[in-house]
Amino acid sequence: MGNIKVGDICHVINSGLVYPSYREFAIEAGHPDMITEEYVEYSNSKTVGGKIVKVLYIGVHCMYSNLPLAVVEIVDKPSGLKFIIEVEGLSIDMDRTIHQFVDEYLSGKPIGEKIADERVSKFLIQAIILNNPMDIQFVSEKLITDEDYARVLKKDGGLLGIIPEARRTLELCNLAIKNEEYAERFIPERFKSLVE
Repeated sequence: MGNIKVGDICHVINSGLVYPSYREFAIEAGHPDMITEEYVEYSNSKTVGGKIVKVLYIGVHCMYSNLPLAVVEIVDKPSGLKFIIEVEGLSIDMDRTIHQFVDEYLSGKPIGEKIADERVSKFLIQAIILNNPMDIQFVSEKLITDEDYARVLKKDGGLLGIIPEARRTLELCNLAIKNEEYAERFIPERFKSLVE
Protein backbone atom coordinates (compact mmCIF):
# COMPACT_ATOMS: atom_id res chain seq x y z
CA MET A 1 0.00 0.00 0.00
CA GLY A 2 2.99 2.24 -0.49
CA ASN A 3 4.15 4.81 2.01
CA ILE A 4 0.74 6.41 2.49
CA LYS A 5 -0.86 5.68 5.86
CA VAL A 6 -4.07 6.60 7.65
CA GLY A 7 -3.76 10.13 8.99
CA ASP A 8 -1.41 11.34 6.23
CA ILE A 9 -2.07 14.62 4.46
CA CYS A 10 -1.84 14.13 0.70
CA HIS A 11 -2.46 15.80 -2.64
CA VAL A 12 -4.86 14.28 -5.16
CA ILE A 13 -2.55 13.88 -8.15
CA ASN A 14 -4.86 11.81 -10.36
CA SER A 15 -8.57 12.57 -10.11
CA GLY A 16 -9.22 9.86 -12.70
CA LEU A 17 -8.77 7.38 -9.85
CA VAL A 18 -11.63 8.89 -7.81
CA TYR A 19 -14.86 6.94 -7.27
CA PRO A 20 -18.27 7.61 -5.84
CA SER A 21 -18.99 5.40 -2.86
CA TYR A 22 -18.55 1.64 -3.14
CA ARG A 23 -21.24 0.53 -0.70
CA GLU A 24 -19.42 -2.41 0.88
CA PHE A 25 -16.10 -0.59 1.04
CA ALA A 26 -17.64 2.50 2.65
CA ILE A 27 -19.35 0.38 5.31
CA GLU A 28 -16.17 -1.62 5.98
CA ALA A 29 -14.27 1.68 6.32
CA GLY A 30 -16.74 2.94 8.93
CA HIS A 31 -18.06 5.72 6.69
CA PRO A 32 -21.57 4.59 5.69
CA ASP A 33 -22.57 8.25 5.26
CA MET A 34 -20.74 8.21 1.92
CA ILE A 35 -23.49 5.99 0.52
CA THR A 36 -26.29 8.51 1.08
CA GLU A 37 -24.41 11.81 0.93
CA GLU A 38 -22.68 11.22 -2.44
CA TYR A 39 -20.11 13.90 -1.59
CA VAL A 40 -18.29 13.36 -4.87
CA GLU A 41 -19.96 11.89 -7.97
CA TYR A 42 -18.58 10.78 -11.32
CA SER A 43 -19.83 14.02 -12.88
CA ASN A 44 -17.76 16.24 -10.57
CA SER A 45 -14.86 13.95 -9.66
CA LYS A 46 -12.37 16.12 -11.56
CA THR A 47 -13.06 18.98 -9.13
CA VAL A 48 -11.03 17.20 -6.45
CA GLY A 49 -7.88 17.14 -8.59
CA GLY A 50 -4.99 18.79 -6.75
CA LYS A 51 -6.96 19.08 -3.51
CA ILE A 52 -5.28 18.41 -0.17
CA VAL A 53 -6.89 15.50 1.67
CA LYS A 54 -6.53 13.56 4.90
CA VAL A 55 -6.48 9.78 4.63
CA LEU A 56 -9.22 8.26 6.82
CA TYR A 57 -8.99 4.58 5.82
CA ILE A 58 -7.02 2.30 3.51
CA GLY A 59 -8.15 -1.11 2.31
CA VAL A 60 -8.76 -3.27 -0.74
CA HIS A 61 -12.14 -3.76 -2.41
CA CYS A 62 -11.63 -7.14 -4.06
CA MET A 63 -14.98 -7.10 -5.87
CA TYR A 64 -13.88 -4.22 -8.10
CA SER A 65 -10.12 -3.98 -7.85
CA ASN A 66 -7.11 -5.48 -6.16
CA LEU A 67 -5.57 -2.02 -5.89
CA PRO A 68 -5.45 -0.32 -2.50
CA LEU A 69 -8.25 2.18 -2.07
CA ALA A 70 -8.47 5.03 0.42
CA VAL A 71 -11.32 6.97 1.96
CA VAL A 72 -10.17 10.58 2.13
CA GLU A 73 -11.61 13.89 3.30
CA ILE A 74 -10.77 17.28 1.81
CA VAL A 75 -9.17 19.31 4.61
CA ASP A 76 -9.91 22.84 3.41
CA LYS A 77 -13.61 22.27 2.79
CA PRO A 78 -16.52 21.85 5.20
CA SER A 79 -16.10 18.73 7.31
CA GLY A 80 -17.45 15.62 5.67
CA LEU A 81 -16.47 16.09 2.02
CA LYS A 82 -15.23 12.52 1.51
CA PHE A 83 -14.57 10.27 -1.45
CA ILE A 84 -12.84 7.02 -2.42
CA ILE A 85 -9.63 7.09 -4.43
CA GLU A 86 -7.01 4.57 -5.48
CA VAL A 87 -3.93 5.10 -3.31
CA GLU A 88 -1.89 5.61 -6.51
CA GLY A 89 -3.87 8.81 -7.03
CA LEU A 90 -2.39 10.36 -3.90
CA SER A 91 0.95 11.94 -3.15
CA ILE A 92 2.34 13.03 0.22
CA ASP A 93 3.24 16.71 0.34
CA MET A 94 6.40 16.67 2.44
CA ASP A 95 5.95 20.32 3.41
CA ARG A 96 2.63 19.56 5.07
CA THR A 97 3.10 16.16 6.70
CA ILE A 98 1.99 15.90 10.28
CA HIS A 99 5.22 14.24 11.38
CA GLN A 100 7.39 17.02 9.99
CA PHE A 101 5.32 19.59 11.86
CA VAL A 102 5.60 17.59 15.10
CA ASP A 103 9.35 17.20 14.62
CA GLU A 104 9.69 20.96 14.20
CA TYR A 105 7.62 21.52 17.33
CA LEU A 106 9.69 19.07 19.37
CA SER A 107 12.88 20.75 18.23
CA GLY A 108 11.71 23.97 19.89
CA LYS A 109 9.99 25.82 17.05
CA PRO A 110 7.46 28.18 18.70
CA ILE A 111 3.81 27.98 17.64
CA GLY A 112 2.29 31.35 18.51
CA GLU A 113 -0.83 30.94 16.36
CA LYS A 114 -3.66 28.49 15.77
CA ILE A 115 -2.53 25.18 14.30
CA ALA A 116 -4.38 24.17 11.13
CA ASP A 117 -6.70 21.26 11.94
CA GLU A 118 -5.10 19.03 9.30
CA ARG A 119 -1.77 19.23 11.12
CA VAL A 120 -3.20 18.07 14.43
CA SER A 121 -2.72 14.43 15.45
CA LYS A 122 -2.81 12.50 18.71
CA PHE A 123 0.98 12.47 18.50
CA LEU A 124 1.09 16.29 18.37
CA ILE A 125 -1.36 16.69 21.26
CA GLN A 126 0.73 14.27 23.32
CA ALA A 127 3.90 16.22 22.46
CA ILE A 128 2.25 19.51 23.48
CA ILE A 129 1.06 18.13 26.82
CA LEU A 130 4.46 16.67 27.62
CA ASN A 131 6.55 19.66 26.51
CA ASN A 132 4.48 22.82 26.90
CA PRO A 133 0.85 22.23 27.90
CA MET A 134 0.03 25.93 27.50
CA ASP A 135 0.29 25.41 23.72
CA ILE A 136 -2.93 23.38 23.85
CA GLN A 137 -4.68 26.73 23.33
CA PHE A 138 -3.44 26.73 19.72
CA VAL A 139 -5.31 23.50 18.90
CA SER A 140 -8.97 23.69 17.89
CA GLU A 141 -11.01 22.64 20.91
CA LYS A 142 -13.12 20.27 18.78
CA LEU A 143 -9.99 18.12 18.35
CA ILE A 144 -9.24 17.96 22.08
CA THR A 145 -10.92 15.42 24.37
CA ASP A 146 -11.77 15.95 28.04
CA GLU A 147 -9.08 13.36 28.75
CA ASP A 148 -6.53 15.58 26.96
CA TYR A 149 -7.63 18.55 29.06
CA ALA A 150 -7.32 16.43 32.21
CA ARG A 151 -3.72 15.57 31.30
CA VAL A 152 -3.01 19.29 30.78
CA LEU A 153 -4.41 20.10 34.22
CA LYS A 154 -2.34 17.35 35.86
CA LYS A 155 0.71 19.19 34.53
CA ASP A 156 -0.56 22.65 35.56
CA GLY A 157 -3.95 23.20 37.18
CA GLY A 158 -3.70 26.92 36.48
CA LEU A 159 -4.22 26.20 32.80
CA LEU A 160 -7.92 25.76 33.52
CA GLY A 161 -8.05 29.40 32.38
CA ILE A 162 -7.16 28.55 28.78
CA ILE A 163 -9.81 25.83 28.51
CA PRO A 164 -13.00 27.21 26.92
CA GLU A 165 -15.50 27.83 29.71
CA ALA A 166 -18.13 25.63 28.07
CA ARG A 167 -15.66 22.71 28.29
CA ARG A 168 -14.83 23.21 32.00
CA THR A 169 -16.59 20.31 33.70
CA LEU A 170 -16.87 19.78 37.45
CA GLU A 171 -14.37 16.93 37.15
CA LEU A 172 -11.84 19.17 35.39
CA CYS A 173 -12.38 21.96 37.91
CA ASN A 174 -11.74 19.56 40.82
CA LEU A 175 -8.61 18.29 39.13
CA ALA A 176 -7.34 21.84 38.53
CA ILE A 177 -7.88 22.89 42.16
CA LYS A 178 -6.05 19.81 43.44
CA ASN A 179 -3.03 20.77 41.36
CA GLU A 180 -3.11 24.55 41.72
CA GLU A 181 -5.17 26.68 44.14
CA TYR A 182 -4.79 29.61 41.75
CA ALA A 183 -7.17 27.78 39.40
CA GLU A 184 -10.08 28.77 41.66
CA ARG A 185 -10.48 32.06 39.77
CA PHE A 186 -11.25 30.13 36.56
CA ILE A 187 -14.04 27.95 37.98
CA PRO A 188 -17.42 28.80 36.40
CA GLU A 189 -20.07 30.14 38.81
CA ARG A 190 -22.22 27.05 38.31
CA PHE A 191 -19.52 24.88 39.89
CA LYS A 192 -18.15 27.17 42.66
CA SER A 193 -20.25 25.60 45.43
CA LEU A 194 -19.62 22.06 44.16
CA VAL A 195 -15.84 22.03 43.90
CA GLU A 196 -14.23 19.86 46.56
